[in-house]
Amino acid sequence: MATLTKKETSVKSIRLQNDFLSFLEKKANKENRNLTNYIVTVLMSATGYGMPNKETLDAMSEVKNNPENLTKVDNVSDYFEKFKHEKI
Repeated sequence: MATLTKKETSVKSIRLQNDFLSFLEKKANKENRNLTNYIVTVLMSATGYGMPNKETLDAMSEVKNNPENLTKVDNVSDYFEKFKHEKI
């Protein structure tokens, strides 16, 4: 199973107007996020940083547009065990 690694981060200080900071805190709370996570998520989305590559976008589009081609999986362990014995 793949493990996720946490990327190294840096600390920066920025100046925000008090009312804007309050606005951001309220938005973060509505999404059950802390302020830092909310700001990073918004900035990454706005800048396109970390966007999926073309292959992933194509796969996402295929799933969205052709849900009838999906295979229902009731037991993930059994489903993956099947692939151990198949040639790709």
